[in-house]
Amino acid sequence: MNQTRLFPTTVVGSLPRPQWVLDLFQRRWDGGISEEEFQQRLDNAVLFAIQLQDMAGIDIITDGEYRRESYVKIFAQRVSGFERDALDGSAILDDGNYFNPRSRQVLPPSEAKSPLRYPAVVQPIQYDQPLVLDDSRFLLANTSRPVKVTLPSPYILSRRLWHPDFSHDAYPTREDFLEAILPILKEECRRLQSEGVHFIQLDDPWLSLFVDEGYRDHFEEVEREIHLSMDSINRVVEGLNVKTGVHFCRAHYNRQTGFRGDYSYLMPFLKELKVSQLVMEFALPNAGSLEVLENFPEEMELGLGCVDVRAVEIPDPDQIVGMVKEACRYVDKERITLNPDCGFAPSHTNPIPPDEAYLKLRAMAEAAQRLRNE
Repeated sequence: MNQTRLFPTTVVGSLPRPQWVLDLFQRRWDGGISEEEFQQRLDNAVLFAIQLQDMAGIDIITDGEYRRESYVKIFAQRVSGFERDALDGSAILDDGNYFNPRSRQVLPPSEAKSPLRYPAVVQPIQYDQPLVLDDSRFLLANTSRPVKVTLPSPYILSRRLWHPDFSHDAYPTREDFLEAILPILKEECRRLQSEGVHFIQLDDPWLSLFVDEGYRDHFEEVEREIHLSMDSINRVVEGLNVKTGVHFCRAHYNRQTGFRGDYSYLMPFLKELKVSQLVMEFALPNAGSLEVLENFPEEMELGLGCVDVRAVEIPDPDQIVGMVKEACRYVDKERITLNPDCGFAPSHTNPIPPDEAYLKLRAMAEAAQRLRNE
């Protein structure tokens, strides 16, 4: 691929898993398969993900995050110091209520019950093995296209994996845990760069939830939380010479999202980030108008979310073309990459079929080609 051509296309990260891959995960949990055989079988799944993107016409590809149970849990599974299934899947907000990431609801403690189990940090963490380095090596060895690798942001890890009832002895505060995360992510990014990865993306949907005024009401110091996320991202990417980005979305599961509001509240803060690209969602109906891009940072690229991953309908390429042309009123066309709003499967069980993802990506790639032809 000519990396200098206009409107390169990419996925945000995850792709839907075929049913046989979901069965493979279940067999692993049941103890019916060794870790070695599990990874060997997943090699074939990743090859499928590569071919899906290649056939759809995607320029910058990922491995679909097929080896991950979720985009956050990968950290707890490959870094020591965590107790599996310690939490009920919710995170404590500043006002004492709980946020359930699956239902997208803010609940009082008496109602914060969820079947979703989640790990919690209980001991000082140790970087015993790479997070996604080995995964990236397999991807690089099996495609000639530019490669994107995704990692959870330091902020979302601190919000999802630290809990005062379980984590206090290891890290008295969430900020203490955040400080311990930073050198691990920084070293992983350095290794990914050395390996030849073209684009490293940090995912921070929980920062994006602050676009919702109702969500902001649950925090005493919203700006402090925002700066905490921004500063931690900047510290991770400092010194890197590879393209870096941050993905912002309103989070989704099971074709739903419970948060509204455009990026106008966050936009002034986003200028503080020291990354190459901001990957944002705009196809979702409650994402607001593209007019917010009038204040988009001049020195950054835009990853334009132009496909709604939650909707069942396949977008018409003309619809995407019109959206991109509107975005070009605010951001130079040379600085725009096309991508869906979000990953298709932030949790491996997210019920979006692979064929739907393929058709949506194909429509996006066709739109990009039409724009180049013009």
